[in-house]
Amino acid sequence: MKRKLKLRLAILCTAAAIAGCGLPVPPAVPGTLTAAGAARPDRGSAWMLPDAGRQDLLYVSAGSSVYVYAYKTRELVGTLIGFQTPQGECATASGNVFITDSTSNQITEYRHGATRPVTALADFDDSRPLGCSVNPSNGDVCVANFNNASISVFTAARGKPRVYSTKGIVSGDATCAYDGKGDMFVAGPNDDISGISQFAYLPKGATSFVRVNPLPASSWTWINVWSVQWDGEYWEIADDGAFRFTIEKNGAALYEGTTNLPGISSEAQAWIVKFNTQKGSQGSQIVAVNNRTSGSVHVWTYPKGEAVGSITDGLTDPFGVTLSLAPK
Repeated sequence: MKRKLKLRLAILCTAAAIAGCGLPVPPAVPGTLTAAGAARPDRGSAWMLPDAGRQDLLYVSAGSSVYVYAYKTRELVGTLIGFQTPQGECATASGNVFITDSTSNQITEYRHGATRPVTALADFDDSRPLGCSVNPSNGDVCVANFNNASISVFTAARGKPRVYSTKGIVSGDATCAYDGKGDMFVAGPNDDISGISQFAYLPKGATSFVRVNPLPASSWTWINVWSVQWDGEYWEIADDGAFRFTIEKNGAALYEGTTNLPGISSEAQAWIVKFNTQKGSQGSQIVAVNNRTSGSVHVWTYPKGEAVGSITDGLTDPFGVTLSLAPK
């Protein structure tokens, strides 16, 4: 299934056309070359280089494993195993990483640079969890359930989830995100044949989602959106470009700008990077997964969209990505 963004207004004609795919099929294990050209170790178990924990780490889900790269050098420094179909990823400010598994319906938490999980959260049966996000205000974790049109929220990342329905607004929930105050934004490509995406908004303290119509409404047709983020100032919908919005409590949205992401198509998830040392609230880089048979991961400055680097080492159908910052 192809994905594209049709722009009908002349003022938005500079945005890139979008092509992509439907819900990722469980991919094969990646190839044997890292970005630096070294052989990928075949260790048969989870592993991590001894000094990996002192670096910012990029986690990428592909096949039945999660591959961990040093963010600065883009060299492979570890592999996590034990998943069936790892998909979405998200990280806390302290560096803990959550990884969803759409086959086992579990969300596994790892400390920065660790090879053994801290805990595994159980979503409901056949929920098919995809994207996730951590609420920076209280540590709650939201998980987008592709089945049953719902969002699971794990209070303080523990216990059984509270389940919020998005029926009638979003069907086939693919991704959720929190802003700095605890408001939640949800997107899904829908599970009907059209794949036309819809969006929902849950203000902090509310119990029911409201529909979001990105403005100008007559200018956008969204198909198969898999990634939304909070960039520190705006909501961002990622595809072949990163499109910024503000959203009111009633769901009214206003387009704020686009970051073109040259060199990528068929985008899966993206992650906006804000380093501990940087000034200002808005992230300064964006990482996105190119979800193809021979997949790749790309990094650009944000919001300018200047290429920083990439990982093109034979990843097969990668989907989730997140950055775990090294402890201060």
